[in-house]
Amino acid sequence: MIDWGRIRDLRHDVGAGNFTEILDLFLQEADDLLRQLAQAADSAAQGDILHCLRGSALSLGFCDLVRLCSDPAIVPGAGPPDTANLRAAFERERDALLAGLGAPGHPSPTEGGA
Repeated sequence: MIDWGRIRDLRHDVGAGNFTEILDLFLQEADDLLRQLAQAADSAAQGDILHCLRGSALSLGFCDLVRLCSDPAIVPGAGPPDTANLRAAFERERDALLAGLGAPGHPSPTEGGA
């Protein structure tokens, strides 16, 4: 689930051009972090990656991804991280955000603030 209020606030705070750059950077970074998480050998590295992913997802309103990054079944110490569910949540929210941008009631990629 996307926090559209967060998206509007962020676009308003940084402007349309910067928002697009931030979004592009987040999408690439999240994909990289999920790949790193799948390869992380120890719980400390997994914890660092999950912390970074959660913070980035929170900034962009990716509510389900934030929730999963804090889920005891995902966090280090509970066995290997469930990267399949994390990736599925990321892809679902990414697709919802990209589809929603420009839809009535949501900030379009080209409009100025919210």
